Amino acid sequence: MTMKDLSASSSGLDIMTGLAPIITPECRVLILGSFPSSISLSIGEYYANPRNDFWKIMEEIFSIPHFLAYDDRVSALVSCRCGLWDVISRCRRVGSADNTIRDIQSSPIGDLLTRYPSVQTIVCNGRKAEAGITAALSIPEGAEYEKIPWNRKIVYFPSTSPAHAIPFKQKLAEWKKIRDFVL
Repeated sequence: MTMKDLSASSSGLDIMTGLAPIITPECRVLILGSFPSSISLSIGEYYANPRNDFWKIMEEIFSIPHFLAYDDRVSALVSCRCGLWDVISRCRRVGSADNTIRDIQSSPIGDLLTRYPSVQTIVCNGRKAEAGITAALSIPEGAEYEKIPWNRKIVYFPSTSPAHAIPFKQKLAEWKKIRDFVL
């Protein structure tokens, strides 16, 4: 979809732009969400909604206190060799719900992976991110992720969003597997 297509939408909603990627050459894991919540966009921080479990899960896995200042949490996460981004770079949306996202422009994830060859695993934070990565990388439906041109492993973990109503302990049990990918 071109920028002209985005601007020609008759939805009446403003086009929103996501956050920049957070990544360093040392990152072995790229955690991809779908698109930042309204709260995250308003303050410019990934996973800023206090009801989102992302930073609480990172605290349990990597001992990054969720109450630290955002820049300190991000620095700690990057030191654990994990980067952050979203599969959608621009869209229109009502509120923060993934199911209201329209007029999607995918993030140039392939370009990012080319610039950061240290990334070996892409972790999809939820099903919308998993669906978005296949579109962003032009992966044919049913293809084996390990055989994509960028030769990265792609894994799904349950969404940390409060909208994904499974118990915290169940989310945490799945997310703990991320440790295997950063080593």
